[in-house]
Amino acid sequence: MKFLSASVKFLFAWSICSIVVFHYWFIIDSASFGDSIYGINTLDFKDIQEREQNDIQELLTGTDKGYSRTNGGIASVGIKKPKKREQIRPVVSESDEEIVITPTSQKPALVLHVGPQKTGSTSVQLNVIRSKIFRPLLKKDHYQEIVGFEYQDFDKLRKKCLDIPEKCDYSYWNHLKTEHRQAYNNTAAGKQINAVLDGNNKTNADEDLPIYTLHTNEEWALLPHSQLTFSLLKELFEPWNSVHVIIFYRPVMDWLPSMYKQYRKYLLYRPRSLDTPWKEGYQVKRNEQMTFPAFLRDLIESDRLRDTLATFEFYQQVLSQLKNHHKINIMQTYAPDDEIEREFLCKLPGATKSCSHMNTMIDYKWNRMNKLILPLNLDLVIVEAWHQNLVSIKRHSAAVALEEKMKALNITITEMPQICISKDEEEWLWNRTLVSEKLFGKSAFIPNTYSSDKATESSALRSKFENALSQKKYCSVNATAVLEIERFRSLFDDCKFHSPHYLTRALMDGKPNPKWTELGCSNTDDDKEE
Repeated sequence: MKFLSASVKFLFAWSICSIVVFHYWFIIDSASFGDSIYGINTLDFKDIQEREQNDIQELLTGTDKGYSRTNGGIASVGIKKPKKREQIRPVVSESDEEIVITPTSQKPALVLHVGPQKTGSTSVQLNVIRSKIFRPLLKKDHYQEIVGFEYQDFDKLRKKCLDIPEKCDYSYWNHLKTEHRQAYNNTAAGKQINAVLDGNNKTNADEDLPIYTLHTNEEWALLPHSQLTFSLLKELFEPWNSVHVIIFYRPVMDWLPSMYKQYRKYLLYRPRSLDTPWKEGYQVKRNEQMTFPAFLRDLIESDRLRDTLATFEFYQQVLSQLKNHHKINIMQTYAPDDEIEREFLCKLPGATKSCSHMNTMIDYKWNRMNKLILPLNLDLVIVEAWHQNLVSIKRHSAAVALEEKMKALNITITEMPQICISKDEEEWLWNRTLVSEKLFGKSAFIPNTYSSDKATESSALRSKFENALSQKKYCSVNATAVLEIERFRSLFDDCKFHSPHYLTRALMDGKPNPKWTELGCSNTDDDKEE
């Protein structure tokens, strides 16, 4: 009888948390997404181009039976036709009716800000989620944040479990699950359930308790697309009454060069080392640093392409497994007035007090990280020059010296031999940019947008893409070819690039450097590298 009594109490408590029914709630259809229609898992760009052409044309004309169009032309890619009285919306526009969970409903909602990388996550986290101004306001909006599972934890979870399903160490997964369980128990609904189970009949909810639980981390977008990941995330999300996934959109043609810079940064720069931020040694292997075209192919071949479209596809498939309410919110990295903070906070579910305060902050100077200028191409040349004994000073110092000499001689990096993406890859990049813009760009949120306006926007986008191609933004220098040309090789016939001894990878003195004597350099030269 005691067991029966406890079971009845639990069912009664759970029913309390399920009384309020959400109205006007738009959900993504439960159809599994399946393989990407964009063919991103193959390196056959010619084949990709041919298979994408029909999809893109049908997207632009609205003739594809596989697309379900709502809200004046938003295409919901790869989702089955909705059942009667359902409306599919893969994105949330500013004009959409906002779903607000009131304190009396006690419905626990999980809000995931998943990135992806290089879409402004750092600005949102520093200036909004963890700022002294908005943290207490978000608490008044019934928000709590999961902070016990950060970047290093996600990294271990991937490497020790999700990337190796057959040898998964589930202790890392259990860590994440524990953090979410504790957050759920801290909500008004969680405490209400626990109170009933403990035999406490006083189940009146405290209106100051959290209802929304926010977990922000770009690593959410980097999880492997596998059945193990899908099943574990389903288990993680199911207890919550609703799940909101926030994904930021940045045009692919801008996002990819930024991702390449991020990849190279860790081979060049120590962001947390203020005294010696640059990596001056030559520990990097010859040809270890990929060029931009090689980087792009590697992203696709290794199934690590995680732009907005890929992230949306992934979470659409994850959420399609759930029976609870779920929604994918697309927000703009290129927000109006360059205020990504306002874009995030004022479209965050239920953050009414926080948004109202932000709207009083006119012309506020947000704390933005300074854009780091990395000598990506120059470093490729310097590392190759060191391997050919043309340089015997510190790595970054040599890049600075090369930049100064090129400027003095009026030589630009675009004059050097380049390795660029192929024509097929250009077409692939443009197609993906165009499709993503039609799905997630700003105009996708404006109902009844005229086709002439859309054509103008597409034309402007194409012009911007052509400009990027002409500026060789999707290229890298061919360092080996550069040093085969005497005009560029002779740039290193200067004492600025040399010391009496060759340098080892760790900058220790090696064999005597004959160039030092040949060039007539001396230790008293003003230009000598210290």
